[in-house]
Amino acid sequence: MRVVEATVEDSTANGNDGTIYGALGTTESGTNNTLTDSDKSWTTDEWAGETIEITGGTGSGQTRIVASNTANVTTVSSNWVTNPDATSKYRITSDHEWTTSGQLGNAIDFDEVDDLIRVPDSASLDGTNDEGTFELLIWFDDAADGDHQFVMSSSNRFTPGASNGYEWASQGNGNHFFYPWGGNNNNYNLGPNPFTNQVWHHLVVTLKDTGVREVKIYVDTVSMSFTIEQVPTYWTQLASPDNWLWGGNPDRSTRYFDGMMDEVRISDTVRSDDWIKAQYLSMTDAFITYEGEGDSDDGGSIPVTGKCLTNIYFGNRAPVANASGPFYRLIEEEIEFDGSGSYDLDGVIIHYGWSFGDGTTGYGEKVTHTYSNGGSYLVTLTISDNNGTSDTDKTTAFISAPNRTPSIPKISGPTDGSKDTRYSYAFGSTDQDNDDMNYIIDWGDGSTDESVFLPSGHFFSMLHSWAEPGMYTITVTASDNQSTSSYEMTVLVEENILADNIAIVALVLTLLALIIFLMYTKKGKKKK
Repeated sequence: MRVVEATVEDSTANGNDGTIYGALGTTESGTNNTLTDSDKSWTTDEWAGETIEITGGTGSGQTRIVASNTANVTTVSSNWVTNPDATSKYRITSDHEWTTSGQLGNAIDFDEVDDLIRVPDSASLDGTNDEGTFELLIWFDDAADGDHQFVMSSSNRFTPGASNGYEWASQGNGNHFFYPWGGNNNNYNLGPNPFTNQVWHHLVVTLKDTGVREVKIYVDTVSMSFTIEQVPTYWTQLASPDNWLWGGNPDRSTRYFDGMMDEVRISDTVRSDDWIKAQYLSMTDAFITYEGEGDSDDGGSIPVTGKCLTNIYFGNRAPVANASGPFYRLIEEEIEFDGSGSYDLDGVIIHYGWSFGDGTTGYGEKVTHTYSNGGSYLVTLTISDNNGTSDTDKTTAFISAPNRTPSIPKISGPTDGSKDTRYSYAFGSTDQDNDDMNYIIDWGDGSTDESVFLPSGHFFSMLHSWAEPGMYTITVTASDNQSTSSYEMTVLVEENILADNIAIVALVLTLLALIIFLMYTKKGKKKK
């Protein structure tokens, strides 16, 4: 008997993962290496070698390999870090070898003996007892092979004294029906065989209780005509479904489905005819999308309301790697590579492998690494899931050498002079990284000059004069745009020496001429 279980979560329309698993449930108790679920009745070592994950409650996020199992106890290969308890939810993944190529990706091929999919009961599914839409792609090997064939039924459908759930099936002649409540065997909606054998069909049933209770079945968007027997009379109470069983029910061993199912979806609202048409097109036409609002074939939009409670995908989906980045660091500066953005929609990522592009590797969701040389490095992340599929993503690490400070700049020029006289000064520096540099010159009198960026080792000249005498400090700062270095030189500025000397000489000459004139005049008078 091959039984798998499907996740059930509230979500926006078509937004749920809904992956099938080998088993799902809530733990009754646990030890340091076991997990007990008394609701199960597994075959001994049925899950040995498979992956079990605690998905909620105490110990959430832990993943282990199943070493062995009894009817309701699994033993894991290495101890839990945090022991599960009655709050812990779990799932067991399986390779589902009974999958095959379907209408969209993979489908499940049922053997008509004992295969079924179980969707566990939940508060979410209870919302379908008065309104819901059940949808799938279906392939009958032979819809009229003489036996009833279940599409779906509630696990409590045939409970003695209850008859409280749904039954959706084909009769031996292929006529198709849906029981909204099994309280009386004469309560049915029955239509003639609508199926072509060994062809994919889009099959939908809607049920609604709005005072007048109604069931509709659509095959490839066409609503079937029914013979209705006693529905208004006997559908007097809402169904209370337990687990949902697709493809079979152990209470009716001769009614297992023979064929394939793909894209099983359950919603807690009645979909309109237009919605069903758009959904059918989205399953057959790659140009039709359906997210939030779906595009219809005529370019219009079909609004989505209600929630898709489960969307079951058959077969393994490859994980998606995310290496993040790019990264910019210096030589010997640590980088944390983080692959936590990677994900797997239907399994568990069990391996993270990093190739750092410099001949070294690392393992783990998050790893650190340093580079000894500058350059650009192509970093590759490879992830693998518990079903054996993998994915890679690449990013780049750009590594540069630490910047080295420019050498102390030089100043060449006079260290003394006169005010209002222009003097020439030369400046220059070298950079060990051969970076271009610019220079800022502070003349010490409140004025500055700045050069353009010049090659390393290039010297240049500037002229400057001071308006007042005094001691001035020239400061030159060289910058490679990352670091700077400076140098100072003191200049003594005095009054204009030449101009003052000329005035003194002129005065002396004038006095000397006056003295000579006076002496000459005095001698002349004596001769007379």
